Amino acid sequence: MVNRTHIAPSNRIEVMSHVHTLFRRFATLLATALLAGILSACGGGDDGPSVVNITATPLRYGQPAVFTLVGRDLLTANLRVRVSLCSGLTTEAGATEEQVRIGCRVSGTGTVQVDVLDATDTLLLSKHFEVPAPQVQMETTLGMVTLELYPQDAPITVSNFLAYVKAGFYDGVLFHSVVKDFLVQGGGYSAGLVFKTPVFDPIALEFDRPLKHVRGTVGMARKNTPNSATSQFFVNLVDNPRLDFEGTADPGYAAFGRVVDGMAVFDRMATLPVATVGTLTTVPATEIRMISVRQTR
Repeated sequence: MVNRTHIAPSNRIEVMSHVHTLFRRFATLLATALLAGILSACGGGDDGPSVVNITATPLRYGQPAVFTLVGRDLLTANLRVRVSLCSGLTTEAGATEEQVRIGCRVSGTGTVQVDVLDATDTLLLSKHFEVPAPQVQMETTLGMVTLELYPQDAPITVSNFLAYVKAGFYDGVLFHSVVKDFLVQGGGYSAGLVFKTPVFDPIALEFDRPLKHVRGTVGMARKNTPNSATSQFFVNLVDNPRLDFEGTADPGYAAFGRVVDGMAVFDRMATLPVATVGTLTTVPATEIRMISVRQTR
């Protein structure tokens, strides 16, 4: 005969009560774990600083830029931000624990890398942005022209040219010399062939650079001494290797950009009659003005 364990009614109640207690404890632990997981996913946990995204204003060579960090505990975490191809990093006003804006000036073209590190130099987030070659749009009395500049080849010359553009120096200035099958030159005289005094100091000649004086390239005009270029520039109508670096005795001229749209405008200039005015022998008989010159990217 099989022995069966007999549980008295009072004992059954005690056993069931114990099971219910264990179940309630398990349910409480499970709910706590789920809540912790939800809070962590929503950023409500206390796991230290985090950076979830980095955005940037449109990046232009030589222009101010702002990078915006979005995350948690950004101010109290003593974060460190590294930005390549950018100088003068500053924290913009209005920073909060969730958003910090970093300002700087773009100093190169190509890939900009932004790294955000915590106080222990642990990388929290890294992101890349692209800086295109700068472009300048020039409205002339004969049509629109777009120049693309190459600071990687001639950084001093490009920065100088863009400084004149930013200052509005070229607005109303003439193309005062046109030589067929050679070049077109401008940037030094206002209407009436009045000399316009440069507003910046002469720059050092960047010679023996990769960019050569071929048709459509833009070069910086200068005096007989090498380090004398200011505001005047020229566009090559044909290949002009004689303007390239030949040696220290003949350093040539700095090429720093290229016409990417509107070369027909310069070709048209070369078909117009020219005259001699004072010491200038190749002045267009009808004035050709730059109406406005602006950096567009």
